[in-house]
Amino acid sequence: MWFRKWKEKRRARKAGREAINMNETSRDIQSPPETRYTEDYKEYIDNQYGGTPADNSIPLREMPSGEETKNEVRMDNNINVAALKNLLERRSIRKYDTERQVPKELLDTVLLAGQYAPTAMGKQSPKIVVVQNKEVRDCISEMNDEVWGRGIDPFYGAPTIIVVFADSNIPTYVQDGSLVLGNMMNAAHAVGLGSCWINRAKEVFLTEKGKELMAKWGLGENYIGVGNLALGFAVGDYPKPAPRKEDYIVFDE
Repeated sequence: MWFRKWKEKRRARKAGREAINMNETSRDIQSPPETRYTEDYKEYIDNQYGGTPADNSIPLREMPSGEETKNEVRMDNNINVAALKNLLERRSIRKYDTERQVPKELLDTVLLAGQYAPTAMGKQSPKIVVVQNKEVRDCISEMNDEVWGRGIDPFYGAPTIIVVFADSNIPTYVQDGSLVLGNMMNAAHAVGLGSCWINRAKEVFLTEKGKELMAKWGLGENYIGVGNLALGFAVGDYPKPAPRKEDYIVFDE
């Protein structure tokens, strides 16, 4: 299977690979400068965000909401400000550069974050399927739109599709798969990629065509599609956040 071979090649590169720097200067959206990538997730985080800022007031990208909002986060030095900043700034991207595929180094980092998502009792019920083959990618897009019924590409031109399945024999399979998708979306933003959760994975892979693809990927019928991820380089203006609703949080004091 091509996916198994891909994993084997990835393992072969693991030992002794040096971190590299990549500057994404041609994007419409500013990328993190000199982002570093390693196979070890902790080392990656330490290299990227390690150390204590001299000034612990970290400005955030302006987030207009109709009201005056604070444009900085002030935190104690023992908290990873950059990580929180990344969580607050991530947005769903719905327009991608169709001619620019996601480089291996960036994809590996996103997938590694997905593998380290929490799962109930550590059972790791999800499976992550990466689709960069254009023929297969377009096939999944057409199948998704057959369910959606909009007559457009549900993946907004993203050249990479990631499908997250999870073992339905595990009671928390939906929650497990959702956490994997969330981790990958946040990691994508951290390395300068755009992403968007795309629904209808369950419906698509319950069809005969979907089951054929699952068999090709070595997935049994116990696996259910939890969600899809569109992944690629964003095109156009960065989306602005909607105002947060006033009753989002309820305190019982």
